[in-house]
Amino acid sequence: MAEHSGSLTRLPDDASEHGVVVAPESGADADHPMRKVTRQVAFEHGWSAGRARKVADLFDGMAAEWDAPRSGLVRTAPIRDALARGGMRLDGRWLELGAGTGVGTRIIAPALAAAGGSVVAVDLALRMLRESPARVAPLVHGDASSLPFADGVFHGVAMFNMLLFPE
Repeated sequence: MAEHSGSLTRLPDDASEHGVVVAPESGADADHPMRKVTRQVAFEHGWSAGRARKVADLFDGMAAEWDAPRSGLVRTAPIRDALARGGMRLDGRWLELGAGTGVGTRIIAPALAAAGGSVVAVDLALRMLRESPARVAPLVHGDASSLPFADGVFHGVAMFNMLLFPE
């Protein structure tokens, strides 16, 4: 039974009763290179050009196999839910950071377009962008810590499983 509190609904820890079983991602352990980078960026040395190159190389190496385990209905449900219930302005120009192969882009671009909006997809790993099967948005190869856009040109930012750059 789901627990409801305000506008949030907490699903039971055992989602298998709903016919949903999600296996852990391979490499989801604490020693995965990206988990190490996340800890380093957050708690130690921050982001640097050298670290950006290492992360780009890591994701370039995963690009060919990226979509299959990440594009199913269960994995994309949070994106769909945010669009449906988020109360966000969808008619403006959006920026998607860490777009990768476009798993999220393929969901948000049509929703934004239906409302008169658009999205620009940015990723650090060029091979990830090249693996995007559907060109539903302009693709930009760039580092989210130093974006090539003027301030104020986007109405919103979408990030799915992406490092934050609060500075």
